[in-house]
Amino acid sequence: MTVATAAVAIAGGALGAGTAGAQELSSTSEIKDRATQLSSTLQGPKNDAGKGQDSTLIVDLPQGSNHLDPVKAKAALTGPLKAKNNENISLEFTPSGTPDGTLSYDDGCNAGNANYHFDSADNLRISDFAETLALCEGAGAADADALKTILQANPAVYQIDDNTVALASQGKAIEFVKAEASQEN
Repeated sequence: MTVATAAVAIAGGALGAGTAGAQELSSTSEIKDRATQLSSTLQGPKNDAGKGQDSTLIVDLPQGSNHLDPVKAKAALTGPLKAKNNENISLEFTPSGTPDGTLSYDDGCNAGNANYHFDSADNLRISDFAETLALCEGAGAADADALKTILQANPAVYQIDDNTVALASQGKAIEFVKAEASQEN
């Protein structure tokens, strides 16, 4: 276990984070802090050149991408999806017949699931994360963190081209292709 991993484990225990890593935000300042953290992860640090650049998973959202409404987004998200920049990362959205559904994912290190629904702005709200807790380091850890950052940032769903869909927030995106299409390339 690295020093950084141990520090995160201790901090998680001190904050009372459960095994799913869920924690409630109890004040406006905590909510602002979390939003700032998500923004910093998506946009990269403002003053530390070179840091936060380990993952190539998050890319700029291509100009002209089509923001999908929930009906089209659900259709675009059917079937297993693989990240274009890391085939070890996969998502599968399973609608439950109501506005809610279940997300199963593999971030390259850990497998997990969560609940999702679309909000009034047509963005995904993903909650109740539960995942395995395997140790992951290096680029794999950076990509796993990048995936969770996008998922927790209430991403919008965009159609990039006929084979590519993206989950995006604040102009940053992770692009996915149907698992079958990624095997053909």
